Amino acid sequence: MNRRNLFRSFGKAISEVSFVIDHAVSSMITPSDSIFVSGFWRSGTTWLQQCLAAFAGAKTIFEPLNPLNGYFNKNNADDRRIMEPFRTGRSHAFMPFGENDLLSYPELHSILSRALIGDLRGHLIRKARKSLLKSLKKKVVVKDVRCQLCLNAIERQFSPTIFHIYRDPRAVIASIKRDNWWHGWLDNLFLRELLIYPDDGRYFFLSEWYDAILYYENKSNVEKIAAYWAITELSVQKFIVHNGARINLVSYEKLLDKPEVYFKEVISKVYGCNIQWEQVDLSLVSPTTKLKRRNVTSEERGGSWKYELTLSEIDAIEKAVQRFGLVERLF
Repeated sequence: MNRRNLFRSFGKAISEVSFVIDHAVSSMITPSDSIFVSGFWRSGTTWLQQCLAAFAGAKTIFEPLNPLNGYFNKNNADDRRIMEPFRTGRSHAFMPFGENDLLSYPELHSILSRALIGDLRGHLIRKARKSLLKSLKKKVVVKDVRCQLCLNAIERQFSPTIFHIYRDPRAVIASIKRDNWWHGWLDNLFLRELLIYPDDGRYFFLSEWYDAILYYENKSNVEKIAAYWAITELSVQKFIVHNGARINLVSYEKLLDKPEVYFKEVISKVYGCNIQWEQVDLSLVSPTTKLKRRNVTSEERGGSWKYELTLSEIDAIEKAVQRFGLVERLF
């Protein structure tokens, strides 16, 4: 056995022990006491999850809906419509939809309910944990980048405290490009497959953007990702405005600019001004941050898109954002 396989086997063994502890503790946790973090890929979701876990004295559950976890049962026909993209591997960018509830999709409902009490087996979902002792925690912070289209259902079904972090789409796409995600699932992005075809109610919910979806379907990778970003962000806004969902919005750029001041402002707004405040290390390096980016300054982290994207790419993103009415998200 080579060294890499040895470390991998050791990691899986530690993860299994961690799950045994998590499972034993899960009966003492209720989903409504948990925290849920959402946001588009490369928007700072892992960083925010770490900050919230440190603040709340909680353990983390990382990306329960990631297809690599293998939670979806190929033989379960009850929710085949919504899970088919996960099963076939056609698109790792697929987001399940649920406007008011998840009861029509027992598989998805079960995964999220267990995630919120920390009762899921797997190595990937414990990616951000640094110690077995974390498993003893009786509070959970879940984060997933595939839940923007079912946040209202999650809030109604389980009542966790929800934080949604958003980031300048130019920075988001520069990060995706830097990490070479073009060559994989994002160079094969079909907006109709993601936003129209699934027979789960999303067609009606997203109908006001139908023409825009068709327009961007045959555009460049940059434009398609910008459109997908915009529509999922607008969906979160729609849940808040029209469905009354209690979703707390967090700006990545504001958190980056004045981390202590802004994080305390966000927390105080959610939990009240009389909370017991403990100092939280907001400079934590996210486990999803590449090694070569771990020593960059906050200015570089926020503005490197200016020299990583071409002028035509920047122009394409800004035009897409303008079309969807989200200019205020450009920092």
